[in-house]
Amino acid sequence: MSFINWETTFDFTLPPPLPPIELDIPTYGLNGGAGYTAGEFTNVAPAITDTPVGVDALDLLFFSHDVASGQATALINPFDPSTVPLSLAAQAQADYQLLQGIEQLNGQALRDPEASLYAGGAELATIALLELNPVGVDLTPKELKHALKDAVHNIESGLKHLDASELQQVQGFVADVSTALDAIHLQPSAILQAADIHLPKLHHHTVDLLV
Repeated sequence: MSFINWETTFDFTLPPPLPPIELDIPTYGLNGGAGYTAGEFTNVAPAITDTPVGVDALDLLFFSHDVASGQATALINPFDPSTVPLSLAAQAQADYQLLQGIEQLNGQALRDPEASLYAGGAELATIALLELNPVGVDLTPKELKHALKDAVHNIESGLKHLDASELQQVQGFVADVSTALDAIHLQPSAILQAADIHLPKLHHHTVDLLV
């Protein structure tokens, strides 16, 4: 199965004051990706009363995250600045629930290599969002270490079982990511080592792609 939509991408840009990098991130299923819900890009988040749609368990987690993110955004009153921290805290909780949900998916739910690969990437992105959010959930060192290890495990598991054409697409994408990180002097290996994740335990092709 192929649930990563390599031709349907969304723009990812780091918010100020972080160094600007721009990446085209592929979407996943019907809901994986910023602003991507029920198979289309929309500015309207799904409501809690909407029927969940998704290609698999991971995609359904993304749908639930879209609902929660919409609820967080709805808390903002443009005439009341005090509502912004409330919205940020609610968004942090939504991100935290997504991270926990992915961590709880078992091998059967991520048996498709693209699902496993995208799950790991989503975990890394969600960890970053939680670290950048000034309000709300702060991961404990133990939670951070566990989440990073789970993300690397899912990425590695996905890479091991991709076919040749899928692996070629991944390598091209990761090369773009590495180039962007180099531009802001941020090395993936330093991040993993800081979290006490030892690269020698990973397969050689995983190391090549991550570092």
